[in-house]
Amino acid sequence: MNSPTVRAIFCVTIISLLLFAVPVMADQGTGLTFQMADNNTAVLKEKKPTEKQLVAEQQENNTQKPTSRQAHIEKHLEEITVTAQKREESVQEVPISMTVFDEIAIEDSKIESVQDIAPYTSNFALIDKSSGVFSPVIRGVSNTFSKISQPISIIIDGIPISNAQGFNEALMDIERIEVLKGPQGTLYGKEAEAGVINIVTKKPDNETRGKIGVELGEDDKRQYTFSASGPVVKDKFYIGVSAKHYEKDGFIENTLLGGYTDDREHDYGRIHLRYTPADELEISLISSKIEYDDGNINYVIPYTPGDKSVSTDEQGYDQSSTTTHALKISYDINDYLLESITTYRNLKSDALLNEAARAAENPKVMYTPNCGIKRKIPTIYN
Repeated sequence: MNSPTVRAIFCVTIISLLLFAVPVMADQGTGLTFQMADNNTAVLKEKKPTEKQLVAEQQENNTQKPTSRQAHIEKHLEEITVTAQKREESVQEVPISMTVFDEIAIEDSKIESVQDIAPYTSNFALIDKSSGVFSPVIRGVSNTFSKISQPISIIIDGIPISNAQGFNEALMDIERIEVLKGPQGTLYGKEAEAGVINIVTKKPDNETRGKIGVELGEDDKRQYTFSASGPVVKDKFYIGVSAKHYEKDGFIENTLLGGYTDDREHDYGRIHLRYTPADELEISLISSKIEYDDGNINYVIPYTPGDKSVSTDEQGYDQSSTTTHALKISYDINDYLLESITTYRNLKSDALLNEAARAAENPKVMYTPNCGIKRKIPTIYN
């Protein structure tokens, strides 16, 4: 077979493909149209959709069902509601830098006090000054023990706490924690220049619930917790109670008197009475008390390695108590909420500072035998 014959067969084959295959391609939804020119040339052109086709395609896209992945995300990504601006809003719609912990996050992170929030919150720290005295720090601004007015406040169910003593109240039956960073004076007053820690507890209601916890650890640590709530009169009167006991041995041994000089022990209790005589009226009475019965004051100084011991005939101590009572009345008037909060706080503190134990904690402190400095802090009323 000579070459002209091969070229003729090849041309016939190509023309056949163009005459039969190209129309099929055009009919299979490729968006192309087929047309034969006068010189037996096949011409492919883009087929433009009509206006009706464009409208139909848009409607189909709008009504298209989400994929299984989208449905899974929408099912498990629940919206978090906060009250940072004194009203219920989605956390994504609040123009405030904040860190929010819901009930699940609190349980998973084992948050039992305000101090436990710090490791999970950026730009926030809580410095332990011992015996219930804590200094919160937000963005480098901190509270001080010597001043009554502070730049950071903690709000528990609308009840403000700004004094350093009693700041680290135990957190039990918590629904949500909101750490607001930056000035919040517009809604929370002058003691919110650096930020606010807003804590919302679970209100006792018609659901009966309870929890008991026991925790044991090194240095003979023992912690017992209890909480319960439920209705006394259904749909009218409810009660919630919680309690906690914490005890742990110290690490500085007194070789003269025996035992440790810096043991730690505190007890906490809280009761919440809630009365709803009408749908628009709610009255709550909340009382709590926390007592510290610690050994020698524990200064915030980096510990050096090795065992520590002192020999002194005087045992230092650090005792304090914080009692809080609050009456909260809320009344709904159409689209407005009228709220009254009356609080009373009683703070007491008594301590004997033993310089020998202090020297054991910080070797740079000069040790003077039998040197005890006793200080009394008068009762403070808020």
